Amino acid sequence: MDLQAEFGLSYLFIAHDLAVVEHICHRVAVMYLGRIVELAPRRALFAHPQHPYTGSAAVRGAGARPRPGDPARSASFLPGDVPSPINPPAGCRFHTRCPYVFDRCRNESPELRELLARPPRRVSSALMAANADRRCGAQPFAEA
Repeated sequence: MDLQAEFGLSYLFIAHDLAVVEHICHRVAVMYLGRIVELAPRRALFAHPQHPYTGSAAVRGAGARPRPGDPARSASFLPGDVPSPINPPAGCRFHTRCPYVFDRCRNESPELRELLARPPRRVSSALMAANADRRCGAQPFAEA
């Protein structure tokens, strides 16, 4: 991190180990089957994930600290079928495993949209687009 500040460097760090990502990165993009589902500053992403995949135990268990009472804490895997990355499903690529899936998810591929939040972040979710005043995935992961 000192080299970044001293020389004005930027870098792209790609990893599956979110424990490392949490310590190295300033901004984090979470991907599912080759698409970004959430982009946020590190602290905001780990404290309050907004996409169901980011908030899942499969992702958070890889380094983030689960909060007591978090429903994702008891699950160590994501339910549903893992889609083929070569032939991803129509609509949202995460819909086969999402606990919040509804018809729109199966038919439309959500765009990465900016949330009106501080700090700013982007989330790709039909649930967020359908109900813009409610943060996608916020309720299950925010309750303590």
